[in-house]
Amino acid sequence: MRSEWCRELLKLVKSVEGGDEAHGFPHTLRVLCRALKLAEGKNVDYRVLVASALLHDIGRPFENQAGVHHAALSAFMARLILPGLGFSPEEVARVERAILEHSFSLSEKNRDKPGSKSSIESCILSDADKLDALGAVGAYRLVETSAQRRRSMRQTLAHYHEKLSKLPDYMCTEEARREAAQLLERLRSFVEWLYEESKDYFDLAEAVDKAFPSTGY
Repeated sequence: MRSEWCRELLKLVKSVEGGDEAHGFPHTLRVLCRALKLAEGKNVDYRVLVASALLHDIGRPFENQAGVHHAALSAFMARLILPGLGFSPEEVARVERAILEHSFSLSEKNRDKPGSKSSIESCILSDADKLDALGAVGAYRLVETSAQRRRSMRQTLAHYHEKLSKLPDYMCTEEARREAAQLLERLRSFVEWLYEESKDYFDLAEAVDKAFPSTGY
């Protein structure tokens, strides 16, 4: 992290993404930490990997306003930023591809085969990003994101089943697959406890909705 280009990226990304623990700069730092750990012992281009990890969500704050998927925005912004920091056209192209390939939702939309990536750097970034959505950290992010997006408890549980529970199937490296299986158990326990403690409430709320459909409850 002593390289000048890395210092400049850190400063830029921190100022753009802010302190949102779920999807802001703290998430980016956690992804970077996981990516560096997954890269140990592998033939990795660390300039490409670090730049990809730092920039993978830089477009997220502008996603709703632009109406463009945050991974596509982040890749576009990387293309504008990196040449000024001494990155070659080939390096920039590899960073762009890694950023585009990291997203679960974009992969689902494009019907990409789970775990299929164009480079080891892309593979590691995708795994690191998905691991951050599992385990105890994943439980924290699930609750925080649900609060931000005003999801009900039912919608929160549905999000777990529709996306988070599938993440281990999308891991690319063997290390990430092993860790994802362990972390999913922690997250699954939290979700099961949430459902168990709320099921009587769910039944009552459903009965109230049927009895008073016009209240908007």
